[in-house]
Parts: sequence; structure tokens; C-alpha cells
Amino acid sequence: MISVNYSGGLGNTLLQYCIGRILASRMGFYLDNKPINGFAGTKDLVDGQCMSLDKVKQFSSQPDRCLNEAPAKGYKNIEIRSDSDFNIDEVIQIKDARIAIGPMGFFQRYEYYKPYKNQIRQWLKTEYKDVGQTKHDAIIHLRLGDCILGDLAEHPYVMPPEYFHKALKSMSFDRLYICSDPETMDHPIFHKYMKSFDIYNPKLVSGNAIEDFNTIKSFNKIIISQSTFSWFAAFLSNATKIFVPVPEGGHHGYEWSIESPGVSLFVDDEQRYKYIKQYKDEWRLVNLQDIEER
Repeated sequence: MISVNYSGGLGNTLLQYCIGRILASRMGFYLDNKPINGFAGTKDLVDGQCMSLDKVKQFSSQPDRCLNEAPAKGYKNIEIRSDSDFNIDEVIQIKDARIAIGPMGFFQRYEYYKPYKNQIRQWLKTEYKDVGQTKHDAIIHLRLGDCILGDLAEHPYVMPPEYFHKALKSMSFDRLYICSDPETMDHPIFHKYMKSFDIYNPKLVSGNAIEDFNTIKSFNKIIISQSTFSWFAAFLSNATKIFVPVPEGGHHGYEWSIESPGVSLFVDDEQRYKYIKQYKDEWRLVNLQDIEER
């Protein structure tokens, strides 16, 4: 049995769900997870080997869904609490166990998902969100909320305006849309960013998390922030251009820098991804092969 214990925001929750479902499918185990709001596929029954019902009732959020019991004798209870504990090739060799995913591991490595990306796009299908865009328009995900108001306020998660402007100058587009957090729209930092985009006369779009996710996902040209939320929306999209930041650093905050060993969400098998790397105060469009291997 695979149990998924969600933590973090929507993007990290989706990563945890996918790891759980991949393991359950590969190992022939029952998947115990709570459905994720807005993603109907996460309600799917992934059936397989389970513990005895007595044990299931101790751990499972939905014990009645467990259809195939395994003997309780000799079962193992294994908790994968963080990414550092995780080796997918080792885990799939485990037999007769309850494997708990999370709550702290976010599994932010594309290599885990690459062989299953077509299945993932089916599992996480959502509706197209029409905000008036055409295929010639572009959208920026401006991540501010938790970065300036929440637990991350002391860390430089917010990408500087120069990153977004480099992305905009690297493509042609008709109209610019900006998607950001409604709770930050009275904040001076939000106004600073919007002022820097004045020359594009952007249209602001903002709703709840699922609405914003589907809005970003529905564009043909996407500029993401350092955010698994917009990374996943872009990954699930049919966009022809996706711009991704590669900041300098490696210290907490610049988690997507090439020096950060725990995170590697660089999609290396799709030409639509464009990477913009920071060199001190300058941002440059680079080829993926020019980004140092981790």
C-alpha cells in the first residue's frame, strides 16, 4: 500500500500525488490518497496489494476502497519523509509494505516523472480557462503571496523584473497577461512590478488557486516563476513556449539554481522549454546543455 501525505502548496501536492501513483502503478500496490480539489483524476481508484483490513483502518483515509488484502504478517511500515530518503529504483523493489510518502518530501526532480509524463497529463487533466486570450498572447505567473507575506518572506524567491523582461524580449506576442495573488495587490512590491510592465499595458487576471492554475495552463506562451505551481501548470499545458528561470545562488531561496542539489525540474526532452539564466545582474537566454549538470 502507498499512502500519500500532502504538504506544501498545490504544485508540491501534485508532485507528491504523482510520486505515489507512479509507485503504486509500478509496484502493484493500492494507492491511499485524498483527492485534490479541481483534479478529478485524483479520485481514481488505483487498486493493488494492501495490508489486512485491520491494519488499513489504522492508516488509510479511505479503508473501504482497499480491495486486495495482503497478509499482515511480516509487513513493513516505511516512511519516506524527505527527498534525501528517496531512491525510486530501490523503493520499487520493496514487497509487502505500507509506504508513506511525505509530508516533507516534495520530489522536485524531473527524472522521476519523465517516463510517465503522458500518464501524468491524463491523471491531472483540467478544464480550459478562457480569459480572452488568443494563441498569440503571453502570460506571466508573478509569484508574490507566500514570498512577501508568508513564511518565505525572508528569502529571495521572487524573481526580479529583469528575468521577466528578458523572457518577454525573447519572443513575439500580442497581449501580455499577468497572473498573481489577489492578497498582494495592495502591496508596494506588487505595484513596483506592475509599473515595470506598464509599457506592455498588461491585463491582470487573478482568482482562486485552481482558477489561476487553469488560466496559466490555457496559454500558448507562459513565463513561470520559481514555483512548482506554475511549473506544473506549464508542464500540463499545450503551450509552444515556456520560459523558466535559472537563478544564481544555491542558498535557501534560490532553490532552482544549478548549485541546489535537491531540485532539478529542467525538462530536457521538450524544445518548447526556454531557460533564462542569471549571471550576476544580467539574465541570458541559454540552451539547456549550457546549464551545468548537477
